[in-house]
Order: sequence, then structure tokens, then C-alpha cells
Amino acid sequence: MVCLPSTALGVPDKAEQTLIEKGRYLSRAANCYSCHKSPQGGPYTGGVGFETPFGTIYSTNITSDVETGIGSYSEADFDQAVRHGYSSIRGYLYAAMPFNSYRDMSDDDVKALWAYFKNLPAIRYEVPENQMTFPANIRLGLFFWNALFLEESSFVEDTSRTPAWNRGRYLATALGHCGECHTPRNLFMAPQTDSVFEGNILEGWLASNLTVEGLTAQGWNKADMIRYLKYGHSRQGAPSASMHSVVHDSTSYLTNKDLDSMATYLLSTDTQKLESKPYPVLTTKDKQDPGYHLYAQHCAGCHGANGQGAPPSVPSMQGNSSNTLPDPYASVTFVLRGLPDRHPQINKNSQGMPGFVDMLSAAEVAELVTFMRRVWGEQTQPVSIAEVERIVEQLRDDNWLYRHSEH
Repeated sequence: MVCLPSTALGVPDKAEQTLIEKGRYLSRAANCYSCHKSPQGGPYTGGVGFETPFGTIYSTNITSDVETGIGSYSEADFDQAVRHGYSSIRGYLYAAMPFNSYRDMSDDDVKALWAYFKNLPAIRYEVPENQMTFPANIRLGLFFWNALFLEESSFVEDTSRTPAWNRGRYLATALGHCGECHTPRNLFMAPQTDSVFEGNILEGWLASNLTVEGLTAQGWNKADMIRYLKYGHSRQGAPSASMHSVVHDSTSYLTNKDLDSMATYLLSTDTQKLESKPYPVLTTKDKQDPGYHLYAQHCAGCHGANGQGAPPSVPSMQGNSSNTLPDPYASVTFVLRGLPDRHPQINKNSQGMPGFVDMLSAAEVAELVTFMRRVWGEQTQPVSIAEVERIVEQLRDDNWLYRHSEH
């Protein structure tokens, strides 16, 4: 790896420097850093692997290096790649690059991003070759994918809503591209436009339902949402898997005003006020439940005898979204897989969680999860042994069982 001076001509003037700083902020809001950082290469050098049903895609080098990065791009080339999924050098881009969301990015924001990236120091770094199966390894085929699934931008402000709501919508749907993970995809890995934000299984984890109905059912309010996006913890729990990086590398960098706008949009709090509801607590009778004995033996040491946890280091079980969700998938996968240590820059003294797939039987996992969801999530439907076995088998088949998949 060789670091070279920036390819930009001369020293940027004040106006250009202002544009560069705007682009720096937008690069965090758009979460470019998470997807293009590499332990081997460095910031924005690419090489992060994204596993898909059709193979592994590696993010590209987007520093100003001429040979391995985007140093030979023009502003039009950059725009074409970011918003239209096509590179004059690489051809059609895989949809792991969220151009489907970036299409709604404004001209001014694309211009600012270009000013920032073209002035990055050039770092020569060759990313690994994509490992895609036939016919997905033929890039020309992506032309047909775009023709079928890539829609023209139709982003317009809703004048019936507040400026904060509209700004939050832009941050969440265009820049932050939340729907890329939280919207289910079809067999061709295209977003299902009739189910936007309704949740998705990604890398063996649940990317939860972000619709207003889904979030309010989980007990989210504005303060919780802002705390989660800024610091990576809330009453509803902590981020898992790739969401760690989203908070660490993107949303934690947003201004308080932008965080407030995102929460306003996601919860639609410009038209209603969401009040925090009291969460259910453990009773003496609950402690007679066989599931409580499993909890006391394996979970109480960290999460507390009464499920109160030690936020922000250890999430509380009371009202934790994994317990309140109608589908027990998240609860089961957390117990089976555990969680890695959270980023200490966000949560000091954070703790990871061991996986119990090799310690508990499917029957014990079902009993434990049923207990936690009944007591702290008010879910009455028991989790069956067959359901746990199905999730274990699915995670094994997709090679996710012992992997946290944190970028």
C-alpha cells in the first residue's frame, strides 16, 4: 500500500473547502465509511465483503488513486455510479451499492460528496475480486436488473408535513438508505416496493420493522430513537451485527438537529406525541416458571435477576424489542448466536454476549425465550421446539450460526 498526495489541483479556496466539509458530513450520513473501510487498505479503500445468495461482492476503492480508486473519474462519472449504478470503468454495479436509494439524493449533495472524495489522499489498494456464481458474475446482466427494478427518482417534499419530517425522510430513505436492509427483497435481491421498511432477515439477523406501526408497537419514542442512533443503546436494546457499524460510523456523527429529524420522520412525531409506557416487571409467581430457572442460570449474571440489565453496558430485558416483536426470530437468534462486544467509542464498558447454541438444547431455548417474551414482552404465544430447530438449521445452512457479521 502506497499513500500519495491528493490529485486535486492546488489548494481549495474557501468556497471549495466549505463544499468539501459538507461532503465529509454527507459521507457519514450516507454511511460510505462503513462499506468502504478496510483493515488491510484503510479508510475508503474498499475491500469489505458482502455475502449474497449469489456470492461475495467486495466494495471498491473510492480514494483518489488513479489506478485502483476513482482518481480518473469526472464528476459526471461519480454521479453516474452513485445515483445510476453504472461506472464507465467497472460497468454496471451490483445493488450492494445502494444506488437504488441514492437516486433520491439531491444534485447539491452529490456535488458536495464529489468535492470531498476527489480531495481524499490517494491510497493504492487493490480490492479482492468478486466471487459471484454464474450468471451473476456477468456484469452486463445487471443492465436487465436495472431495467426491471431500478426506478426513476420521485423524491419530492411533502408540503403537508413539517420541514423536520421532510429532512428526516431524506436522511432515512435517500442518504441513510435504511430501506436497503430493512425492506424485504425478492428472489432477484430487488427491494419489494410494496413492503418498504417492513423488516428483513439479513446475515442471519433480523433487520426490524421500521414502519411507524412497527416502531410504536415496540414502544419506541423520540428520545429513545435519538439515543439509539447517537449512542447505540436504548430501552429497546442495542444494535446487532451490521447495525453496530451504522451507529458507530454514521448516525453517531449526525448533528442533533438531523437526529431529531430522523426520529421525527420514523415515528411521525410531527403529528402525534408518543408517550413512554411502563414496562412489565417480574413477579414472584414468574420466578416459579421453569423458564426463569434457565434465565437465572444463564442470563441473570449480566441482565440482572429481575431483567433490569445495566444500561448502557448491558441491555435491559424489560421492553427489549427482541421480546416485544410478534415474531420470536430475533429473540431466538440472540440466544443462539450471542453478540460481539459493542464499539467502546460509543458504549464505554460495553459487554458482548456469548452464544448458547452449544450449551442449551432446542427445548431449553424454546422454554427460555417463551418465558422472556411472556414476562417482558407481553407475548402470549409460546415458542415451539420445532421453531427453534428450524432457525438453527437455517443459520447452519447459510453459515451464519457462529458468525456475527459485523463490518
